[in-house]
Amino acid sequence: MLFVFDEAARVRGPIIGGATSGYALNRENYKWSKDNSAEIEKGVIVSAPTIEELAKKINVPAENLVETVNRWNSQINAGADKDFGRPLEKKGKVAFEGREAPVISRPIGDGPYYAAELYPTILNTQGGPRRNKLGQVLDPFGKPIARLYSAGELGSMWGHIYQGATNNSEACVFGRIAGRTVANETPWS
Repeated sequence: MLFVFDEAARVRGPIIGGATSGYALNRENYKWSKDNSAEIEKGVIVSAPTIEELAKKINVPAENLVETVNRWNSQINAGADKDFGRPLEKKGKVAFEGREAPVISRPIGDGPYYAAELYPTILNTQGGPRRNKLGQVLDPFGKPIARLYSAGELGSMWGHIYQGATNNSEACVFGRIAGRTVANETPWS
């Protein structure tokens, strides 16, 4: 997946999660530059003066990238991301106050333009099916679904808030609870 952005976004700050946490910092001890310039120099971020030239550098059809940027800008200028439903700005309380971007979605403006490849590095899910204290997955009415169990992040007790370093403990605890519950099941005949 490619992340495409403009000069205003580049100088606003690090393009990764506030650069205060994440895989690069926590696992590789890499601190992202404040204006993304070091990453441009290293080739992590590709730059070009026009969208068409950027498309060439990232090996995508120029007409597709131009159309995508135009569609994005049109929707955001009209006040809604109709394709993905992302909010335009922060609303209400957030899990990590002060570390989120106040503007979430804005039009791509003047160049130069930039692109960075995004890769999944840490698997994390929040939400999912509800489970009870025995690790049983519950139906929409709160009743256990026969012989369906969950542990770890699937149906996490933390809900929509990332639990910060408790993934393993939640997986172990609910894995053991679900395992004990399963062991007490009467076998199907």
